[in-house]
Amino acid sequence: MQGLKYVDFGRYRSFDQMQVMELRPLTLLFGHNSAGKSAALRLLPILASAARQQIDGIIIPTVLDYSSPALRGASFNDLVNQHYKGSFLEFGIGWGGQSYKMRIKSGTAAEGEFLSDFQFVSGEKRFAGHPAGEGHINQLAVSLNDGLQGEITVRSRGLRLSVDENSPTAIVNQFDALNRLLVL
Repeated sequence: MQGLKYVDFGRYRSFDQMQVMELRPLTLLFGHNSAGKSAALRLLPILASAARQQIDGIIIPTVLDYSSPALRGASFNDLVNQHYKGSFLEFGIGWGGQSYKMRIKSGTAAEGEFLSDFQFVSGEKRFAGHPAGEGHINQLAVSLNDGLQGEITVRSRGLRLSVDENSPTAIVNQFDALNRLLVL
């Protein structure tokens, strides 16, 4: 797999607008105090820790791994930009012609946080999803760029999704093929 080319983020800490941080062999960050340099640097280990939840078999009922040292004891509301409290965070990564973008939303106390929207692109293939309706955080309306559409039931463990076996077979097959490419 090729290395990461960029990370994008919005509504995260001091960044209220969507930002793109291109990653090169030497990436320099500079700015005034409290501009968000440290927050931007901590973003990669935060996302890596959330992705590892699935790999390591750890079951954590949140999208982000709050035991990650990079979060330093922060809660979801600590991560959301002060102008958007109780809203959502947006993150994306890109590597070798592929990209994965997601929106993490804060739900009710019973729901906690959840992956509310996602888009995975690999070459010409595109797989996207969003909640099928109010209160359906595990039921996603999905579409593929080949016109295939439907609803699937997903389980989120960190940033990775797994599809319920009762979902339509054609969508599950496409989802599985694309999801195998998402190895952080």
